[in-house]
Amino acid sequence: MLAPFAAAADSIDHAKEYDACLALAETRPESAFDSALAWAGLGGGDAAQHCAGVALIRMGKPDHGAQRLETLAKTSRSTGAQLRAAVLGQSAQGWMLAGQLERAEGALDAAIQIDALDATLYADRAQIRGLRKDYAGALRDADTAIRMGGEEAHLFRAAALRGLSRCEEALDAAAIAGRLAPGLPDIALERGYCLRELGRIDEARTAFLAAAQAQDDQVAEPARFALQALSGG
Repeated sequence: MLAPFAAAADSIDHAKEYDACLALAETRPESAFDSALAWAGLGGGDAAQHCAGVALIRMGKPDHGAQRLETLAKTSRSTGAQLRAAVLGQSAQGWMLAGQLERAEGALDAAIQIDALDATLYADRAQIRGLRKDYAGALRDADTAIRMGGEEAHLFRAAALRGLSRCEEALDAAAIAGRLAPGLPDIALERGYCLRELGRIDEARTAFLAAAQAQDDQVAEPARFALQALSGG
C-alpha cells in the first residue's frame, strides 16, 4: 500500500478518504472511481487521482488506469521521488495487464531512474523482460532484485534461465522460489515447463496438475493447455 498522498482542503480528512477509496477499489472499483472523481473536486489532489487510476485497473480498464498513473507520477509536485517511482511501478502493472509490454518496460525504466534501490522495480522489470523474451535482461534484473532482498524475483529468475535453455539452473531457482513461497501455483507452472523441457514428463504432469488448480486463470489456463499437450490433445 502506498503512503497517503498529501491533499489540500481542510474540511476533509484526506488521509482517511484515501485509505477508504483504495479499500473500496479492491471490492467495488466502479464506486471507488466515482468517489475519487467527486473527491478530486473537493481538493483530493494527487491522492484522488491515484485512487482513480487504481480503480480503473481494477475495473478492467488497465490501459486507462496505467495512463492516469503514469501521468500522475510524471506531473505530481506534491510527492517524493520514491512514491513517484512506486506509482510508475503500478502503472507498469496496468500496461502489462493491457498487453502493452513495451509501455510497461518504459514505465519501469523511468521508475528505476528515479529510485534505483527498490528491489520490487527490478523484479517487475524482470517479469516484463521475460514476457518480451529478453531473457538475458530479465536474468540481470532478477539477480539485481535478489541481491537487494527481493525474494519474489527467484520465480522470474527461473523463467529467464528456462528461456536461455538453462533448465537445470531454472529448476534450482524454482526450488528456491518454492521454499520462499510454498504452494504458489505460479511456481508449479514454471516447474512444469522446466521439467517438460528436460524430458521429465511424469514430473511435469504432476506440476501442471497442481498449477491447474489455481484460482488465477492466468496460471490455471496455461497449465491446463500444457496438460492437454502432454496428453496429445
